[in-house]
Amino acid sequence: NHARYPFQGRIVDMRGHPHPPLDAWCLAALLALLGTVSEVPYHAAYILFSLIAAWSALSIARRLTSQPLMATVLFLATPAFVINGNSLESDLPFLAFWLASIAVFLMAVDRRSTLLLALSFLPAALAAMAAYQSIILTPVLWLYLWYRGRNWKIGWAAALAAPLVLGLWQLLERASTGALPATVQDVLPQGDHV
Repeated sequence: NHARYPFQGRIVDMRGHPHPPLDAWCLAALLALLGTVSEVPYHAAYILFSLIAAWSALSIARRLTSQPLMATVLFLATPAFVINGNSLESDLPFLAFWLASIAVFLMAVDRRSTLLLALSFLPAALAAMAAYQSIILTPVLWLYLWYRGRNWKIGWAAALAAPLVLGLWQLLERASTGALPATVQDVLPQGDHV
């Protein structure tokens, strides 16, 4: 994550990549496990993220609609999911963990379960390490909490998992590399090209 490389004729710094490193970590783990790059096992491994997203969508739909299976099938049939459902991009892990964090959080609020609330932190943290837009989780979860458990103070704090993890990652990168990833720009000035 700390490399420089040419991209569209410019030298760029990988620390400024528009996504946090979860997808790169997943691909690196597959490379370490398999010892080589092979298309079929990589795509097969990413099916897990599609399954997590499907289960999460069904779990959320069971709480919010009278036809949860239809809502889940509609989600699975959207062009964005069909196209990205087998890609090796960060969108699929982000979607899977974003939806999983919502599903577990909703269960926690409905049951007033601090164990489930603690478990919702893990997929929220993973979603944060997959995409910056994970911070949108906080207002989404707060809205549900407002309607279903506004007096549950620990729930309000737990909904801050994604921005908290993103902030901690930014600070760790700042301490180890000297720059916040969200602020890293191209290495060469705007007019210079390779």
